[in-house]
Amino acid sequence: MRQATAPRPAPARAAPHRRRRPPAAATGGPEPQPPLPPPSPPTRLNLDPPPLPPTRLFSNLDPDLRHAPGSVAGAAALVAGTTVGAGILALPAATAGVGFGATAAALAGGWAFSLASGLLLAELALQTLCVYGRGGGAGVGALASATLGPGGAAAAGAAYLFLHYCLLVAYIGRGGEIMGWAAEAVAGSSFPPAVSAALFIAPLATACYAASPSTLDAVNGALLVAVLATFAALVALAAPGVDPASLASLDHASALPAAASVVALAFVYQNVVGVVCSSLEGDPAKVRAALAVGSGVPLLMFLAWVAVVDGNSAVLESMAGGGGGGGGDPVAALALSLPPPGSTLIDAFSLAALASSAVGFILGLSEFVAEEATRLTGAEEPVLARSPGPYLATLAPPFAGALLAPGAFAGLLSAAGTYGVLVLFGVLPAVMAAVARGRAPDAPRLVPGGSLGLALVGGLAGAVIVNETVARLGGGGGGG
Repeated sequence: MRQATAPRPAPARAAPHRRRRPPAAATGGPEPQPPLPPPSPPTRLNLDPPPLPPTRLFSNLDPDLRHAPGSVAGAAALVAGTTVGAGILALPAATAGVGFGATAAALAGGWAFSLASGLLLAELALQTLCVYGRGGGAGVGALASATLGPGGAAAAGAAYLFLHYCLLVAYIGRGGEIMGWAAEAVAGSSFPPAVSAALFIAPLATACYAASPSTLDAVNGALLVAVLATFAALVALAAPGVDPASLASLDHASALPAAASVVALAFVYQNVVGVVCSSLEGDPAKVRAALAVGSGVPLLMFLAWVAVVDGNSAVLESMAGGGGGGGGDPVAALALSLPPPGSTLIDAFSLAALASSAVGFILGLSEFVAEEATRLTGAEEPVLARSPGPYLATLAPPFAGALLAPGAFAGLLSAAGTYGVLVLFGVLPAVMAAVARGRAPDAPRLVPGGSLGLALVGGLAGAVIVNETVARLGGGGGGG
């Protein structure tokens, strides 16, 4: 018979886990944390992004969802083509009598100013793209609204529209004139102004509206090749008539302030900085290279152009004799002094330069109009730049203006340079960058120099605006 043993105690079981309730304040425990307040409605874009990566921020896709990035060469061609426009045609008249040495210094300074301004806008645009994680929404109007609020957006919008409409009116008017001259030379009869203007702007508008980024790159590249080819032929034809002694002897730097607005206008490309940043997928190194190369090529062209026009002995004689057959325009005087291909080359170069620049201004203005339409309507889905509304608002007013104000080319360029370029791409970028850097002091910077660099960019632009305004009020007529 087995002896009974005491039962073993059952193993202890862990107490079931129960969610602990926060103790009430009456029990003496810690008070519960108050709930987080609801986020306030966004009135301004948060420009405190994470550090920019060294490569692209997003990927551009084609309709088949394949990676379709823009190229540095294509972006540089867009910048160069936008830069080489009406400004190069107005430079010889603005710098006549100043002297090549002083003019070269002014052009180098104008290039440095425009590059700094473009990089400031790119700095702001890249931060915005980093926040969005996609292309678009980085135009000047959107950047001004994000940094300066409604008042800054209104000021930027007014200056932007003024600049673009002035230049597109000038481009369509002068381009239509050249197309009319060509039609008369070929067919023996001229077209009505509306038809000539449509022949110039319609193909460009169609390409901007319907072409893919890669096709548009090809169009910009072809236009830039046409500009460079006609320019090289024109310089080669006119170079033998240059008088080196005349280039060295006419150094009247005191006349430069009157030409400052035209020099600033000659280097305008900043309206496509947002397009370049989106095309290059927010890659900072590629954006910097595209802006530097794209604006550097026009600098070399401007130097050569001023030398062969203002230093040409026949042009100097014509201008000294009261304008001669050129009507006081050095480019017209050069056309009369060259052998027969010269006049045709000048028209071809002018047409290619106007077309290449018009593409950039159409793209920039249509994007701006689309951004403003999205902002003003509060639409959840952004209004696309390539839609009928923005394109109609982009092209209809300047087309009508070109027909109503023929012959206003020089006056429009002078006004656009003073109150469009220097406000929009001089004063405002410096102020916007100062605000954005104050909010996000650790964000990457594309322009060195800190506050001093910003003050230099904005101060130079402001000084030229004041000088031009005083000259206009005093009857000087500005730098046109």
